[in-house]
Amino acid sequence: MQGFNKEEMAQQVGEEMVYRWRRSFSTRPPSGESLEDTVARTVPFFRDRILKHLTMNDNVLVAAHGNSLRALNHAV
Repeated sequence: MQGFNKEEMAQQVGEEMVYRWRRSFSTRPPSGESLEDTVARTVPFFRDRILKHLTMNDNVLVAAHGNSLRALNHAV
């Protein structure tokens, strides 16, 4: 759905499909990633590169997009 807004996509494929792509755990949008895919990609990175710093009380700044943050929230 990259490059399109929700309304444009809803007109093309229907509101229910757009909702499913945006909120489903495992349904992939065309040429995109599901939340399940994002969890598989981001959680190992978080555990390997960020969590150790948090446990040492280091200050950590995470800049991410909404789906990556949803994936981390889902996994915690």
